[in-house]
Amino acid sequence: MKIGIGCDHILERDRSIEIVEALCAIFPDAEIYTLAHRPKQVLGPLERKKIHSTFLSHKVSSVKDLSKYSYLIPSAAKNFHITCDLDLFIDVSSGLSHGLITCDKVKRVSYLLDKKDALENIGFIRKFFKSYVNNWKEKKLLDDRTIWVETPELEKRLKEMGKNPLVLRPFVKVEDFQVIKSAGFKHSAFLINALPLDNKMATDITDNLNQKNIIFKFIGDDNHLSTLKDSLGENAFFGEKCHGELAPLMSSAAGLIDFDTHPYSPYTLECLASGRPVLKNKKDVVLEDLEGLVPFSDLSELISKLPSLSSESWVEKSDDLRRGVVKFNESRFKTQVKKFLDRA
Repeated sequence: MKIGIGCDHILERDRSIEIVEALCAIFPDAEIYTLAHRPKQVLGPLERKKIHSTFLSHKVSSVKDLSKYSYLIPSAAKNFHITCDLDLFIDVSSGLSHGLITCDKVKRVSYLLDKKDALENIGFIRKFFKSYVNNWKEKKLLDDRTIWVETPELEKRLKEMGKNPLVLRPFVKVEDFQVIKSAGFKHSAFLINALPLDNKMATDITDNLNQKNIIFKFIGDDNHLSTLKDSLGENAFFGEKCHGELAPLMSSAAGLIDFDTHPYSPYTLECLASGRPVLKNKKDVVLEDLEGLVPFSDLSELISKLPSLSSESWVEKSDDLRRGVVKFNESRFKTQVKKFLDRA
């Protein structure tokens, strides 16, 4: 069986790259088809695969660049040749690579990721072509392909379009995060997921934390918080780091503050896997009653609940917190992929 795997890009490591790597582990002979690729920018096993890409590889060097040139993606997809010798083509799409074109005889599966638009200004050209690109995205889902989605929200939206998708929950590298019980851990510093916050939100949170003399550190992509970084200093920002550096930080933290609207936020699952609790906005919580998931409705409630998270009682519950997220492991994801393909 000859298989191709598609994705939006191979430019920066993100959730889609980890999913593509998992699919490649299931199908080691599969070739990769992507809109944009820059060799050696994403470390890992993908660079050992045969990778095909569109002309956009010569125009972009980052995901931000790809977003900037999104109006060119329909043309790039239309002129991109994917061999008709394939028996199966699986694309992992955050809204782009499902538009890649395959021959009619090729069985097609699209796994749609629930990715929200970035907070930053998108510029005049992207605003002008946004409707055009969105119409193109939607039209490409109206054929007879099999669709998997990563969240119930996407499932609902696709059903409204007349499709009948299957929910395939994503995974995190649970094995990279461990419960570490150490007398040296004071569990006094809170981690804050930087990506979903704009400067105002982040400033409001940090002002309140500073007033309460609560220690904090931002984790994740923080390039959009440059103004706040200037005032707080670089030490308040951990940035995007590998699991080897992030895991011990999570194990030693009081907990995580996460405004990520993605119901299966990787940082939330990774923190719980480390045995530490997570404060999550109530409107975004759809995870199955996980131990250690503490909802809040507004900033005032968030601040009021922080002291309870740094108490030693959470150390006693740490194994229960981890046990609840073990089901989000990669092996289970791969098993589910195989079951879904048998039904496709």
